[in-house]
Amino acid sequence: IRSLFLGVVTPGQRDALLSTADCLMAPSRVINQRREGCPLTVLEALNAGVPAVTCDDGNGGYFAQYGGTRVVPTDDREALRNAVSTILDDPRLRQEMAYRGRALVAPRTWAASGPLFMSDLNRSAGLSP
Repeated sequence: IRSLFLGVVTPGQRDALLSTADCLMAPSRVINQRREGCPLTVLEALNAGVPAVTCDDGNGGYFAQYGGTRVVPTDDREALRNAVSTILDDPRLRQEMAYRGRALVAPRTWAASGPLFMSDLNRSAGLSP
């Protein structure tokens, strides 16, 4: 399995990388009792049609119920390797996961979600809608 660790990339670089990716590994862990909220990298991968493998200690597992991701136990390197290998070795599975992941995130654009988010914020702050 070939992996790249690039740090921060531009949106254009991200899109170019995802266009050639077969799978995204997004292991995360709890640090100082802080969990990853919404894993943006997973959403970006799913939107690009790239299946993802995440760990069970963050919120990445939420997406697994829709079929675009696989979830493995945190710090279980063997499970992570097996999940990624399974996706890489099975083109039909990869295609199905890509379809399901894209179907999950495609309608969740900022244009669609922003007004709902602002409405919730205003309601929470006691402001009229």
